Amino acid sequence: MQSIIRLSIKNKNLFLKNKGQISITRNYCNDHSGNHDHSISFEKFKENRELIKKKSELIKEITKSRLLGQLDTVNNLQQQVSSIENALDPKIEQFSIQSKEQKEAELQLWKRFLEKKGVVTRSQLASVNKFEFERFKANGLLDAEAEKLKKDKEKEFESKRPIDETTGMKIPIHKVTQTEKIRYDPILRDAFPSPLVADQKVGGIDEEIDQLDEEDHDEEFSLENKESKIKMLIEKMEDQSNKDPQFKLMVMNFLDDGIPLKDKLIFRDDFEISAETLKSFSMVNEADDDQLDSQVELSEKEKKVIGIAQQKILDLQIKEIAKDYKFNSSLEQKRLDILFRNNTILRYKAKEAGAIQKDGSIDMKKLLQQPLGIEDLTRYSLDFSSENSGNYIYQDGQLLKQFDDGFTMPYEKLYEEDVKSQKKLDKLKSAANKLICFTNGKGSAREVEEILEEFSLSEMDALHTFIDMFGSDLVEYSLNLPSEGKYMDAVYEYLENEKERRTMMLGDSFRDHVTLSPNEAEEFPTHEIMLPEDRVLVTKEDSPMVKAFKDRVIQEGLLNDFQTKIDLVNDQPQYESHLFMEEYKAKLYENEKQLQKDLLETRDPMMIRNFIKYKYDQQKELLDQKKEQEYNDHTSTMNEIVQEVSQGSLSNIDPPIYHPVTGKLFTPKKKNPKCLLCQNPNWQVDPLNTPFLSIYLNKAGDMLPRHFSGNCLKHQKKIVKTIRQAKSLGIFSYKNGTFTIYNPNVYSLTNQELEEYNKWLNGTYTKEELQQVYDEYEASKELRFKPTWTEAVELPKGKQQEKVLMEFGMENNDLNKVYGKDKQ
Repeated sequence: MQSIIRLSIKNKNLFLKNKGQISITRNYCNDHSGNHDHSISFEKFKENRELIKKKSELIKEITKSRLLGQLDTVNNLQQQVSSIENALDPKIEQFSIQSKEQKEAELQLWKRFLEKKGVVTRSQLASVNKFEFERFKANGLLDAEAEKLKKDKEKEFESKRPIDETTGMKIPIHKVTQTEKIRYDPILRDAFPSPLVADQKVGGIDEEIDQLDEEDHDEEFSLENKESKIKMLIEKMEDQSNKDPQFKLMVMNFLDDGIPLKDKLIFRDDFEISAETLKSFSMVNEADDDQLDSQVELSEKEKKVIGIAQQKILDLQIKEIAKDYKFNSSLEQKRLDILFRNNTILRYKAKEAGAIQKDGSIDMKKLLQQPLGIEDLTRYSLDFSSENSGNYIYQDGQLLKQFDDGFTMPYEKLYEEDVKSQKKLDKLKSAANKLICFTNGKGSAREVEEILEEFSLSEMDALHTFIDMFGSDLVEYSLNLPSEGKYMDAVYEYLENEKERRTMMLGDSFRDHVTLSPNEAEEFPTHEIMLPEDRVLVTKEDSPMVKAFKDRVIQEGLLNDFQTKIDLVNDQPQYESHLFMEEYKAKLYENEKQLQKDLLETRDPMMIRNFIKYKYDQQKELLDQKKEQEYNDHTSTMNEIVQEVSQGSLSNIDPPIYHPVTGKLFTPKKKNPKCLLCQNPNWQVDPLNTPFLSIYLNKAGDMLPRHFSGNCLKHQKKIVKTIRQAKSLGIFSYKNGTFTIYNPNVYSLTNQELEEYNKWLNGTYTKEELQQVYDEYEASKELRFKPTWTEAVELPKGKQQEKVLMEFGMENNDLNKVYGKDKQ
């Protein structure tokens, strides 16, 4: 109880101290209203998690409504989901709570990662890259090991390249293996990775593969064998989907990435699976099961169990087919989805182009002579062919597939991404209605021209395809029109004339403003100019020379020639100014990129969509601009300050003051501006500091009061006490005193010292004193300059004995012993 009371008092004091920044709850204090660290409160986190749960429930309802054909309900639910997505915080949406088992498994991986790295000290742990650990969780290898493995694979692959007998050189990589057909085959290019990345570890677990002989291994796991297995599986699924629409519905539902696994049809109790469908599953999966006979009656529980088992068999068989190619688990289903879809699309295109051979395979070289346009990918669906039973209907903005038994199913993948754009569908539908009314004699040509002015050439091709598919079901009175009658032919003829008219308009503008030589005119015919009108840079303000140069360079046929001429200094075309040339070169590069983009979009729309989607990150660009702006502002202000200091305008600023004891920055006190110690604590208040103490004394020796000195009470007492100490030491005289010492650090000379100084200064020495000084100098000189070595002096024979006696103080007897005279 006392701790709660103490905590409440503490919270109260905090609230009074930082009012408006602290919110007090029942038993704790949480500082979150300022939100300087951008942290999310628990209340907001809880609200977002509830929204995520609600979103998942709405997605389940959308799936049910789509299967039942309730289109209005689907639209309403989609609007609710979009509103929830706008209200969600992306940080919380990506948040996931790990279970205890997941945390323990990740901890074991972390320990194994540190052991492999050899991390022992804290400094080594601080240098560990967290992204390397994420890669280690994915493949079980360190970065160094992965790089080494990659280089070893490349060396091994390079060593296996055979040598051409004719040239004596190694055969290029694209001719070594049988991947040449797969690289250019749209059926298999999405499903199989390159051979350099074929052998990789998945999930940190090494797969144990038996060591087989090279010949047996090549025959069993060759690319041709894998291709044939996948094609056999696809053909079985195609044949069975034509016979059993319920089987096709289950396959499409399973391959749909937008439906969670738990919401698949095979796991639902309300979806009834017939015995024939279950039997077709066993036929596709090559699983013989006598219980799946059409005459056997199964309960709902048995149906569910058998469906789950057969679906697992299908999944395992797909993985077994792709075993040697090590599919990434996150991309496996998408690649197989692309595989199934493209196979049927290309088979239908191959029938139109006559590219199907006698054995049923597709002649890819003959098929690729006719490149797929945007209308081809939007026109044909997974199972849209003339041989299939049933047809497609367009109802309430939704595309439906109707089977022979009357069963309808929404199918949104017909137009891929285009069908999801309601504005584009409305635009195509309104234009098609106007065209049909005009050809039927119930519309005006002006309305048709106004609508078609908004269409580009590529969009007109899409409109042609749209009318071809749904022209007989667009308007009410068009039901009486024959689908292949004169009115529809008139619509197509009008579209073709419109395209030719626009092409000729571009050709006329090209001929009017550009003067071509006869040779250039033959090489560059005007009917091949297929650029939109807005791409021709002709304005009223430009001169005729500028107009001609712009129009001539912007055309695709002359673009490369003029690009080389612009880079040359000596062979430049004529232009008005250097500034115009630089500006126009930039425009030229932009137009060239746009031409390449349009060309790519007509060939592969999915590729250009993904390229545009992931090319530019708007949020990242805004953050970079903001950081750059802050950096520029900071540097500009710092440069201004340095300039002010260098010019001397800030030279009068006092330097910072630091306390002599603590070393911290000292702030002068504003209360006593005349007190020296309050403004600077570096003054030494000491009895020997007479210059500082004399400030506070008058001529009579009295101490100045506070109203004269300006000191605060604290420092006035300190200075008075120090002055009294100086007087007691004799540094200052008392009032009416007999002595005065002005500076205790300077002492006067004695009489003897003064006389010696005067003699030295004036040179008044006596002869005796001078002789004494001279003798002392000579004696010191001998001591200073006496040699340290002994010179060998040759003396007469009679004098040598005397010298020895003089140097060593020896007697004659001793000397005789030295010279050996006593032996004689």
